[in-house]
Amino acid sequence: MVTLGDVAAEGEAAEEETMAAPLDTSGNTTAKEQTEPKENEVKLRVYDEGTQTEKEFFCDTKLLLAHMSYFKKYLNESDDTDILIHCDIYVFTWLMRYVKAQQREDLPALNDENCLPVLIASNFLEMATLVSECVSYIARRFLRLLRMPTDLNFLTQDLVRQLAEECTVETLEDVWREVEEPGRRPRGHKPGER
Repeated sequence: MVTLGDVAAEGEAAEEETMAAPLDTSGNTTAKEQTEPKENEVKLRVYDEGTQTEKEFFCDTKLLLAHMSYFKKYLNESDDTDILIHCDIYVFTWLMRYVKAQQREDLPALNDENCLPVLIASNFLEMATLVSECVSYIARRFLRLLRMPTDLNFLTQDLVRQLAEECTVETLEDVWREVEEPGRRPRGHKPGER
């Protein structure tokens, strides 16, 4: 068994209907829960420290490696390894739906509530295409997201750089004015901190 570090430090509360039924290999919910990996599949056990719950996911090894480059250093295409991941279960469920989507319209939607946790997790898991999609989504809504009760301290310097490059000059100026206005500091800032 391979144990991996925290994938996302923050996430959304699990939606009951999403978590009620397990996912099959296509990302769809099923009535019967799979307990063991099929041939050429890897079992991913996700432990959610926030809720202290664990959920098992199964994914074709080649598909997992094609979308989540992080695992390339731990797996090869023929591995059937059991992997333990520390991550918000809601976020990982979203990521598995993304990985297993057969067509563009099957992809789960980014929204203001999930875009930052998905960005953080996809960056950790080295999902370059998804990171790019998240950065673009956030850049288009940056000022609105900045006003939400969100802690941006989880963003790496590289993600901040990517966001700055994606934002328009006008958006960055609006953000600067917002941050400079007394009493309007983004969450996570300490008084007197710039």
